[in-house]
Amino acid sequence: MLLAIDIGNSDAVFGINDGQNWFHQFRIESAFSRLSSDYDARLRMMFLEHNLKISDIKKVVISSVVPQLTPVIIEMTKNL
Repeated sequence: MLLAIDIGNSDAVFGINDGQNWFHQFRIESAFSRLSSDYDARLRMMFLEHNLKISDIKKVVISSVVPQLTPVIIEMTKNL
């Protein structure tokens, strides 16, 4: 599965694609935190709530218009 992350000024949007369909979308406020561990915890909780396994994610793509948040999210994905 693919995890696509779009970091915008208001929200960071996380979408899950199985190769054919987008079947989950999560939003976390961009101003939520500047710590990768906070985003990591929130995303893991959303995965648990929807019975998704982080181990099923094989690829990650990131787009961003918030340069100061990009390295935070990159670090988070490396920890996943």
